[in-house]
Amino acid sequence: MARVEVRATLPPFTLTDPQGRRVSLRNLKGLRQAAIFLFHGGECAACRQKLREFASAADRYATFPAAVIAVPLDPRTDLAGLSRDLQLNFSLVHDPDGALIDRFAPADPRTGRRAPCCVVADAFGEIYAILRGEDAVRQSEILNWMEFIEMQCPE
Repeated sequence: MARVEVRATLPPFTLTDPQGRRVSLRNLKGLRQAAIFLFHGGECAACRQKLREFASAADRYATFPAAVIAVPLDPRTDLAGLSRDLQLNFSLVHDPDGALIDRFAPADPRTGRRAPCCVVADAFGEIYAILRGEDAVRQSEILNWMEFIEMQCPE
């Protein structure tokens, strides 16, 4: 499957959270000024810390407004337990067929490992940034991209 690049449109998706609510691109289009997709390494300590940082920055994301959606790379991740343990205030969803994960966080052909990835897109699904690697979820960089989108699309 081809990787998605900056300035492309997010591919259509529909994912389900632990409560059975559907999260889809169709639901987000036009409703949110920017959307963030965080692909993290599941239960690792560093990833848990990054998820806490997203939760702590919720007020800042609400000013855009932005949807924060986290998708674990490990399909065995207990989303309800993780959300409860970390007191997260955003959607955690699985990617059951791995389509989004394969597009944004492909496995390294040599190691088979996937690196974290954060995608920042506007309300219409246009991708403005794809941040890959261990430093992909620096709040300051993500918020800078959201401010840039706000300047481009103030309505």
